[in-house]
Amino acid sequence: MDWIFENFQIFILIALGVGSVIKSLLESKAKQKQEAEEGTDPGEVFAPDEDYREPAMPTVPPPVPESDHYQEVADETAKVLKHQHDLAERLRHLRETKANTTGGAQAAQAAQAAQARISTKKPSTALAGISPGIRARLRSQAEVRSAVVLREILDPPLSLR
Repeated sequence: MDWIFENFQIFILIALGVGSVIKSLLESKAKQKQEAEEGTDPGEVFAPDEDYREPAMPTVPPPVPESDHYQEVADETAKVLKHQHDLAERLRHLRETKANTTGGAQAAQAAQAAQARISTKKPSTALAGISPGIRARLRSQAEVRSAVVLREILDPPLSLR
């Protein structure tokens, strides 16, 4: 008994070796039992007395299962194409409508010419009483913007109005 306590590491190694041998034996028995249930022996692929032959390939391809999948795909594709055609037609119609209502480049040129005529005309009666320097400043968009911003800054806050 003293020998076991003095050589405890050796005793542990021997116990591990015996345990691994027992485990491998149990695993091999379980594998044999499983193969027996399946009915195949892993060592034998075919019986020793018969010759190995290539499996026969069928000469006729297997029949294609009849399904409506191809018809469904074709119908779906037709729907998508019709939808795209309808969208293209709507876009063309909208572009034509826009060209008719806005007048295109000709309308833009006419608007610019009208604006130029207005700026060269005599000042309106609303601005008649204002000095010429202020009138000129009010015609400039930048000046009008800065006047509005200054008014907002210098006036009392909205909560006090």
